[in-house]
Amino acid sequence: MLYDAVVLPGNGLGAGDPVSDDLARRFVRGAYRHGKPIGALGASVAEPAALLPDGVRTAGADGAPAVDQGVVTADAVSDDFLRAVAESLGAHRHWERTPLSG
Repeated sequence: MLYDAVVLPGNGLGAGDPVSDDLARRFVRGAYRHGKPIGALGASVAEPAALLPDGVRTAGADGAPAVDQGVVTADAVSDDFLRAVAESLGAHRHWERTPLSG
């Protein structure tokens, strides 16, 4: 994994369904396996929920950022989201993560 982190923009990964895009799915899951920070905003918050273990908590209806095992999710960019991503990057790797199956 050559990247320090993955951040999924609020509009998703593209025209297709990212969960069914094999390359995108493998990239996000590879970042997770290597303990890299992952961020997701807006519509993309559903993507880590679909691609990663059930144990990873994502942002809820209140709009506040959620941070769990180096996965940072929020409805929109905010100071809290940016701070959480920076803290996650500072850790560099998140070895406490629930292992992926498959």
